[in-house]
Amino acid sequence: MSIQDAQLTDLLTNVHSIAAVGVTNHAASSGYEVLSYQQSQGYDVTPVNPQESSILGMPCAKSVNDIQDPVDLVNVFSETADLDEVVEDAANKNAKALWLQPGVANETAEKRAHKAGMTVVKDKCFRQVHQTLMAHKPF
Repeated sequence: MSIQDAQLTDLLTNVHSIAAVGVTNHAASSGYEVLSYQQSQGYDVTPVNPQESSILGMPCAKSVNDIQDPVDLVNVFSETADLDEVVEDAANKNAKALWLQPGVANETAEKRAHKAGMTVVKDKCFRQVHQTLMAHKPF
């Protein structure tokens, strides 16, 4: 099911905290760039990567479940991420949405996220969508 622009705008407006799963310290990677953008837009972002201690000055969590604060949106950058575990953790955190960056897909995990009440966004870059839909909206 494709998500409409109005739903995306509503989601981006009401999200405050983001778990960024699979981002790395590689400045040339799209995940790093999107994480930096999310941070610049005022979102409370927690990088999730068990191999990193911090990214962009933010401490990394080992998993979504390890994040102490509430999580509104789980943004997955790594196609090798265990999406079943990520969805389970997102559901445990009562996340509103699961955002799968381009190249990340798992139909079973997507269905589980929907069943848990999450909005699922896939095959869309968070930064591109945000820049298009939120360019003139205050955060």
